[in-house]
Amino acid sequence: MKRGLIIAVFALGVMVNTALAQDKQQITSADQLPRRTIALSGNVMDIYNDDELLKKLADQISKNLENDLATYDIQDKATLKGYYSTLMMLDIWEGRDRDALEKVKLLVALEDKEEEKTTTGLTITSYMKTRAEVGTVVDDNFRKAFAKNYAEAVQSVPAAYRSKFAEKTRATLSMMNPEATKSVLATQLQPYIDNGGGQVPEGVPLSLISTKSSFALMVPIKEEMLKVLEQHTAVAEQKAPLANIWAERDVQVKATAKAAPIKVAVWDTGIDTGLYPNKLFVNAKEVAGNAIDDDKNGYVDDVHGIAFDFKSERTTGSLLKEREPVHKIADLQRWAKGSFDMQSGISSPEALELQQKVAGLKADEVITFQEDLSWYSVYSHGTHVAGIVAEGNPFIRMMYARLSYDTGFKPECPTEERQAAVAEMYKDVIAYFKKNGVKVVNMSWRYSAGGYESILTMYGIGKDQEERKAMAQQWFAREKKAMQEAMKSAPEILFVCGSGNENNDANFMEYIPASIDLPNVLTVGAVNSLGKRTSFTTEGKSVDLYANGYEIESFVPGGDRIKFSGTSMSSPQVANAAAKIMALNPRLKPAQVAGILLETATPSEETAQIKLLHTQKALEKALQLRKDYDGNLSQVIQTAGK
Repeated sequence: MKRGLIIAVFALGVMVNTALAQDKQQITSADQLPRRTIALSGNVMDIYNDDELLKKLADQISKNLENDLATYDIQDKATLKGYYSTLMMLDIWEGRDRDALEKVKLLVALEDKEEEKTTTGLTITSYMKTRAEVGTVVDDNFRKAFAKNYAEAVQSVPAAYRSKFAEKTRATLSMMNPEATKSVLATQLQPYIDNGGGQVPEGVPLSLISTKSSFALMVPIKEEMLKVLEQHTAVAEQKAPLANIWAERDVQVKATAKAAPIKVAVWDTGIDTGLYPNKLFVNAKEVAGNAIDDDKNGYVDDVHGIAFDFKSERTTGSLLKEREPVHKIADLQRWAKGSFDMQSGISSPEALELQQKVAGLKADEVITFQEDLSWYSVYSHGTHVAGIVAEGNPFIRMMYARLSYDTGFKPECPTEERQAAVAEMYKDVIAYFKKNGVKVVNMSWRYSAGGYESILTMYGIGKDQEERKAMAQQWFAREKKAMQEAMKSAPEILFVCGSGNENNDANFMEYIPASIDLPNVLTVGAVNSLGKRTSFTTEGKSVDLYANGYEIESFVPGGDRIKFSGTSMSSPQVANAAAKIMALNPRLKPAQVAGILLETATPSEETAQIKLLHTQKALEKALQLRKDYDGNLSQVIQTAGK
């Protein structure tokens, strides 16, 4: 759920890639990737400005990555793409044009989405073509030749994908802010150097090299690129809307239908409960004020659910309130929408405003801006998800299980005690669901062990990377086991999870909850209004269904309705369908409901492996299994007409 924001800095991490020989060591999950460090000390900006040092570091990293190619057989396309992208960048940095173009070919071959196949490496190939024609000096003659080559390349992209590609690229260029980016680099990377004892993860120098390389390549031709791209972009409100396959699939349950109340939990970042009258679960105990004492466990329950603080300890409150943002909520709301729109390649007024804001940030404004926007994204997330879960179901009774996220620019230092509390929280939450008769749970969030490892490295905890990796894996394994066992102990509950927005493989990353495989767990990817995979959706063998995650309108705290995109929006579409099924046929068990949803899903036009949610067919199937159903569908449901 939590997404990094906006300013283009390569994420820290290990990038390892492909091999073909059968005798190579096979890599089937992210935790098997080798961890490497590089000798580095000093001030981040001094290193950034030292081209000679950066070249030495680039040579060393290139050799390391090439050695990995000869050693490992990596079974994950996203990791391979990251690897070849890194090598391509290093080739460009060191002037190896032909090698860079070979990496582009390898990247294209790895793409299985037609949209990505037709746009991958387009800028680089145009740039290299121009260098071959007029030389390496970027003067007026070069810019003129590049503009021609680039215009031809963009025009060659199929019309169905051209506008989105143009908007995504234009947005990235528009937000280029070298001074602000360098401020982010200094703040993010200096702790790794200060606490590394002379050794830092390979991703630290790689981030410096990639950022400097990107600016060196793009800034001199930025205006030429923007002129070409702006011919193919238009503000979303001025465009004809995309066709929508979901209009006939989404249905509303009539208030007069013979149905039973259905309890659904939104396990997320809280809900603005005032927005959902008559759709909220109310604790059965005598309500006095806002909280209810639970003598048995010594806890305090909210009227409509439970909440946990940053330390994974019980607290109260339906919404996150720990931060007082510097920026106005109304501004953050627009910018959050703009961030979602840019992820989806949508040119909207909010996206354009956000781009202008980022481009104009001063170095001392960046951290506050990012912290505020990250906080608002978390603050609004659960309320938006809840609206999707509840849509068109008068029989739903929602409760929340509120998570709290640290949205500060520098995360707090993790401890053994705090991470042990996370596992206990998972057990407590699911026990609470069972105690209160919850039947469906939506979980639009995920994480992996890599996040812990990065934070441990930032603080210099552990003697080396292998020890940090082991510690992170131990914490993560404990949490995954606690969640999986708790889910398994609740076969009466259907858990619905978002797969992720990283265009990778949920199983390779071992995301929780997305990679958990149980009969009462469904993982959901995102497609658009046409039923085609979004460019961001995480996939993998654990992803069972795909639903619309493109510009889904719902409430945010305070009552405004805005459109967000992501698997956070597609997962509650499936939870919504499951809740309607259980309301109309309460005798069905979660495994049966999951089976109905999968059985009635339709194959995507892109590939038969992608199963698209069909709520209407699923409800029809569920009604057919009800003995007293007379076959008159119109008395029970109506097309939502979204």
